[in-house]
Amino acid sequence: MRTVLRRRWHSFVQYRTFLGWVPAWLLAGVVMLHVVAGLAVPAVLWGMGLAVDAATRSGEGLAFALLLCGVGLVLQQGLAPAQVWASAEVSQRVDARVSSALVETCDRSGLRALEDDLVVSRVRDVSESLSSRWDTPGEATGGALALVSRYVTLAASVGLLGWVAGWWVGLLGLVIALVNRLGQTFALSVWSTVNRRRAPNRRRMSYLRELATDPLLAREVRKLRLHGWLAQRYRWEARRHLAPLWYARRTVLGWRFVGYSVVSLALGGLLLWLGVAHLSGQGPVSAGQLTVLIQACVVCVLFGVMFPESDIRMLYGLAPWDSLRAVADTLAVEPRAPLPASPAVPPSAPAAVRVDGVRFGYLPGLDVLAGVDLDLPAGTSTALVGVNGAGKSTLVKLLAGYYSPDTGEVRVDGAPLASTAGRVWQGGIAVLFQDYLTYQLSLRENVVMQSARNSVDDQVVVACLEQVGLAPVVARLERGLDTPLSRLLPGGTELSGGQWQRLALARALYAVRTGARLLVMDEPTSQLDARGEAEFYRQFLELTEGVTTLVISHRFSSVRRADRIAVLDGGVITERGSHDELLAAGGTYARMFTAQAARYGL
Repeated sequence: MRTVLRRRWHSFVQYRTFLGWVPAWLLAGVVMLHVVAGLAVPAVLWGMGLAVDAATRSGEGLAFALLLCGVGLVLQQGLAPAQVWASAEVSQRVDARVSSALVETCDRSGLRALEDDLVVSRVRDVSESLSSRWDTPGEATGGALALVSRYVTLAASVGLLGWVAGWWVGLLGLVIALVNRLGQTFALSVWSTVNRRRAPNRRRMSYLRELATDPLLAREVRKLRLHGWLAQRYRWEARRHLAPLWYARRTVLGWRFVGYSVVSLALGGLLLWLGVAHLSGQGPVSAGQLTVLIQACVVCVLFGVMFPESDIRMLYGLAPWDSLRAVADTLAVEPRAPLPASPAVPPSAPAAVRVDGVRFGYLPGLDVLAGVDLDLPAGTSTALVGVNGAGKSTLVKLLAGYYSPDTGEVRVDGAPLASTAGRVWQGGIAVLFQDYLTYQLSLRENVVMQSARNSVDDQVVVACLEQVGLAPVVARLERGLDTPLSRLLPGGTELSGGQWQRLALARALYAVRTGARLLVMDEPTSQLDARGEAEFYRQFLELTEGVTTLVISHRFSSVRRADRIAVLDGGVITERGSHDELLAAGGTYARMFTAQAARYGL
């Protein structure tokens, strides 16, 4: 019982937060709507009692009684759609704020935190719940407000019960109703706890279902003939997930619920008997009094049933907010308070970057970078080469400020990166990763999304697309730059893998044209052969001349045109210099370049 009450208080605090996001005029209107709807039931109840009394006598007052019943019935039916609309208004406003809070929480966090399994799991829970549109914090808030109608009905019915059968009978009816309600919500709370613990199993089922039904995966699934295997695996996961839930449902909502029902009916019978006894002690009992007494007793007894407009929504709707708060508490370990402004450098000026003695590891005691020293002079191109797994991509994440070094520091224009405005710095970096994403947005949005500027220059967009060889694609699009890049959207189209890669290059080029201070290319042409990659880097370095550029590749022939080259090996920079200087030195770079040149005939 103490646990239940503690949960009630916790829920109350959460609802108070949500209701603070609802405009006062809307909240007042919704509450008033539910109050009037709640009074409609007691009005019908009272009117029926008056009508029965009037019908058994001379008929005096029958018109008023029937009018009261009619008004109550009209209000019940007429206000129901308005209550649904009001609940939707509240729900959408609250869910919009929760969605914004989710995005902001993830945006403020460091990349390391977002790669934590528990954080990722909770973020996915919140995102999936907000997409479901029924178990969201907004729906829970709407359900909580809908309880106003129920409790107004109970209060008015208890008042009628006390007026007809005495205040102590009314008080007993109130106690019976609240005890019934507490028993019902306790059973639902236990069931909810069991259901939440099955979340990992539920996610596995969802993943298998998406594999079988996602149109983007349909070709692969059919090519490999996985449908039979997926159906069998889904049935197995479903049984594994549902069997414990069925057992819990029988335990919580089986004999225990039957026990609550029997006790509730017995107390209802006792309440009715006491009410009749009280009326009998005062004289003859009229049919109207008995009608009101019976119906008021029924209201008290039935207060222990599930309220469909509230209970399920409130039961599951708060879980996403709990998960979001847990994520925020976890990410608070890495505070991202507002930082001082960047040094007074023009936004478009190429950045001078220095990596000084940086050590970093994803796991304690396992360094990926073991003391890296590297200079990226302003306006020059630097190539970073090394075998797969040498830590090249990790270094990029440190340069972008996604991770903080364990020791050492990254300096931008002479100032430590930790003391610059992190968002300003990240907004001035154009990055091409080897694993590019496909965004179901318009062609224009796909190009300009990495730019630090708010304004869009369509001429520059088209020029960048032409420079990466996508002019024929633009020419055949009826809607031009406004064309969505997805067949799932109206008027949309689909790009090939190579075209998506070129689009990622156009995105980086547009960012450079609109003021990016550092360009990082992390093996963006890994799908090309050695000759194609070398030609790409030749053209792209010419297009971005004068921009501070870091080129990363494990193919040595691709980066020979860079102003300087550094070799990352064993977590440290082992060699640095120009292509000719490193060949003359006869070290690791020379040996690996010679081996690759012989292999590809370069």
